[in-house]
Amino acid sequence: MLEEVAPVVPEPPGSSWKRRAALITILVAGIGMTSLLVGKMRERKVFVSAAVAGYRYRCTLSADWKRTQEARTMPPDLPRPVSFTAPPSPIRAWIASHLPGKPSVPKHWTYENPTLIVETEKVTAQYTSIRSHGGYPKLDLHGVGHILTDRHLQIDKCPATVTRFEITTGIPQPIHCTCLCVFSPDHDHAYLIGSIAEISNGDRIDREMEAIAASFHIERTDDPAASKR
Repeated sequence: MLEEVAPVVPEPPGSSWKRRAALITILVAGIGMTSLLVGKMRERKVFVSAAVAGYRYRCTLSADWKRTQEARTMPPDLPRPVSFTAPPSPIRAWIASHLPGKPSVPKHWTYENPTLIVETEKVTAQYTSIRSHGGYPKLDLHGVGHILTDRHLQIDKCPATVTRFEITTGIPQPIHCTCLCVFSPDHDHAYLIGSIAEISNGDRIDREMEAIAASFHIERTDDPAASKR
């Protein structure tokens, strides 16, 4: 018994070429956006903290971090935290704006787009999120997550810890966090820089925190040379 075969309908003239041209355009744009992303991530800008108890610090941040409003109130003797978010990658932004049927880039970023929070905390007996463990700062997550790694280092003779951890409690999916915590020279304050992202962006914020730690420098605000740096 012979099976009926549907007739082959020829493509309109030039349609195959148009598809290939569109694919080439997407590939070229993707390569260009990748190069732009890599170049942007290599650019860094200087961040200088507010002075607290005669000390401040400076470090460099990736140039693609955008400062956002931080509404949290703080004690009068401490500066308000500073928040940053990283925009979506150029590739994702290009796809969202050029390919039909793709969702647009959201105006308010979720943790899919990493968040960076910079703050200074007073170290007291009541402040239990940061403890001294063997002379180095140690985070207490209070059961909302688990620590992956702790790495100790000295920054300008001040004990510091880079902590990688995941938050898993009360959220739909785990969140990857990396935090640099540095004791001030008098150990009365702790400088905190924390990054938060979805698991898929964990490597990105880990690399950023390593670059921040490598550029971190503490200085006295009454040092005449500090204002010239």
